[in-house]
Amino acid sequence: MYREFNVDSKGVVLNNSPSDLSHATLGNIAKNNNLTNGSASVILNEVTSNRASSLNGFIEVAGQRADVVIANPNGISCSGCSFINTNKAILTTGKVTFSDTGAIASYDVTGGKLSIDKNGMDASNSYAVLLADAIAINGTVNATNAIVAAGNFTFDNGSGAITSAGKAATARQYVYPEYSIDISNLGGIKANSITMVGNNLGFGVRNKGAIVANTSLSLTSFGSLTNEGSIASNGMMTQVLSAGNFKNTGNISSNNIALLNSLSSISNSGTISSTGNLLVNASGNIENTGKFKAASTLSVMTNGNLKTTYGSNLLSDNQLTV
Repeated sequence: MYREFNVDSKGVVLNNSPSDLSHATLGNIAKNNNLTNGSASVILNEVTSNRASSLNGFIEVAGQRADVVIANPNGISCSGCSFINTNKAILTTGKVTFSDTGAIASYDVTGGKLSIDKNGMDASNSYAVLLADAIAINGTVNATNAIVAAGNFTFDNGSGAITSAGKAATARQYVYPEYSIDISNLGGIKANSITMVGNNLGFGVRNKGAIVANTSLSLTSFGSLTNEGSIASNGMMTQVLSAGNFKNTGNISSNNIALLNSLSSISNSGTISSTGNLLVNASGNIENTGKFKAASTLSVMTNGNLKTTYGSNLLSDNQLTV
């Protein structure tokens, strides 16, 4: 545990070796005498004071690869932070809970802000896990795989299951919307698989940047969902679900099957396309002034009204169902 945990541009090395070792650039590193039972599989860096953490350099595990956890309920900012020789890079403002065996059981998030700033986060050889009440992404997150979860929730460390606490927005927050996850036009996420969840009821998820998934993409908002940037998935499945209104003024593209579902309304003035099947469903109205396009089957379903305007398109190279 730490009273404060910060990393400057010079970076930091976490010694996970029970024996002396030679580092390619740092030279000889003496063994960590605390590792009497061998190398750790998880290195937990937990802040217990009221000070936020600033991460502006590399964090390297010397010795055996391990998960690196930085837990600070006061907030975490990363600008140019990178992770070397790590399996998972976990940044959280949640409380760490443990099992009877002493392993990390879950993270309980009830507050705190996590920001990825202009120099981004490099976890290109790691699994990036970002868990906080509010997440602002103003730089690019590069990772092998990524989980981004915001709001009040519990994250099961073993299964990866996310359980929402059901926190609802206040009346003022409904009038002046707030975003659990907010990606600016300078921000983005690039990974093989990407899972994003905004857990608070009535709080939105907004993307103005670039989200690129190579294998699978799942994006869920318990409030509204707004895309003003680009969302691209090159894998088999793209799933986008919003409990509130879904609004797209940007571009959403899928390389195979795309499922877009809103429990409220859908407004599209951009382009939503799939080289395979595109399934669009809304419990409320659908208004399209842009393009829905599928190379195979395009299905557009609504329990409300479907409104299209002059110049808009519903295009399918195979089968169109409305």
